[in-house]
Amino acid sequence: MIKHFVAILLFQVIAIEAFTQNSNLESLKPFLKKSIAWPSKTLHKTVPLKIYYAGNITENPAGDEVIVYLKNKVWERVGQEADLSILQDYIQKNFIVITVDYGNDPKAVSPYFDADLDAIMKAVFGFRTPSLLSDINLLPREFRCFFLPEGYRLATNLTYWEIDKHAVEGTMEFIMESYNEDVVSKYPGLKKVKTPSEMVDKKGNPFDYAIKMDIVYPSQPKRKLPVIFFSDYFAARNPNSSPENYLPHFAGFTTRGYIYADIGHCYNPCVPHFFHFIKFTLDHENGYACYTAAIRYLRAHADKYGIESGNIGGAGISKGEYAITRLSDPNHESKKDEIRKFEGFSGGSPQPQPWQGFSSKISAGLQGMGMGLFETQYITKDYEPNLVICGEHEREVITDAYQAFVKKCEELDVNHIGLFMKDLGHEFPHGYDSVIGVNRYELVHNF
Repeated sequence: MIKHFVAILLFQVIAIEAFTQNSNLESLKPFLKKSIAWPSKTLHKTVPLKIYYAGNITENPAGDEVIVYLKNKVWERVGQEADLSILQDYIQKNFIVITVDYGNDPKAVSPYFDADLDAIMKAVFGFRTPSLLSDINLLPREFRCFFLPEGYRLATNLTYWEIDKHAVEGTMEFIMESYNEDVVSKYPGLKKVKTPSEMVDKKGNPFDYAIKMDIVYPSQPKRKLPVIFFSDYFAARNPNSSPENYLPHFAGFTTRGYIYADIGHCYNPCVPHFFHFIKFTLDHENGYACYTAAIRYLRAHADKYGIESGNIGGAGISKGEYAITRLSDPNHESKKDEIRKFEGFSGGSPQPQPWQGFSSKISAGLQGMGMGLFETQYITKDYEPNLVICGEHEREVITDAYQAFVKKCEELDVNHIGLFMKDLGHEFPHGYDSVIGVNRYELVHNF
């Protein structure tokens, strides 16, 4: 009798959980702005796509951030929080929330359906295709569009390193010099300053010196997951680059059971506050300190975001490459040197480096040249496995650096793949490679 009662109770609990997870989200109906049958080019059928928003029009002139919430019963659901509570939360926070339900389709799996994700992103921003949002008076923020598999959440603008606290001596003076020389003359009303504390952005607000990241992670996870991180090259941290590029790679990883971290570049803050110019980076004097702090941050918050600390890998090209280069040396924690110091300064920082006591090691990387030939000095015999890429249509200085990098890997017998991509340029791998006979996009995921 007791066993029978327990069995009935267990069945009821499972049924309630199943109902919660598979809720038809009827309570979100007041926020529903649009419902269409989305044409999936990879599956050759339509799938339900719905758009939710708390207001009638986007009031922020810069637009609101977008969440594309992906559902497919075929995927293992690691995050156990119900869809309804997740979606309600983001709608209330003024995200533009889009749900796409693939039902129970075994073909809708990464990396094979990832072109769908790219198509959805292009439609969000109306890039060479009709906009999903313009006819309902919603403006997406450029180009902040996050893909969340069901059961996942998003944490944005997480500060992992602060220039005014953790940068090497001389950094603030360098920033002030570039502000006075490169910015002030182009913005009427700005005046040259004598101290870093006087610098202001376009709206007259003090500079923000925080370097930040965004994390897409399973909520209430039933187990911890590995991390794939993007060493971003956009100041705004666009999680999928821009619509003119092809970068659904990271969104695809999350549907296969990964956590995605978009890690901000160590920019001269004049760039995100104003515009891009030649003195854009602080990498040469601060890159090592900044990017090791990013990985320590992930491990310091492993329990909060469900991170499997032993498996963290990353990718970066262009401005984002240097982070991968340094972190891929498994002994980098004993080599705290930066590329150079500011002349006339000793090299210390106002405060100790953050997240001490946690490792900054990674397990694997993808990198495409950014810094130059000198980076080969950081390749070691025990260098972590790396996919080293270069497009055929890159500048000569980039192709030269790539060839030198691959040559050094070969000399040291490093576990790597050198991928020189005919018909591509300064971009992540995609398309079919006729030289080695592989689908480049699938190669990234398999590697």
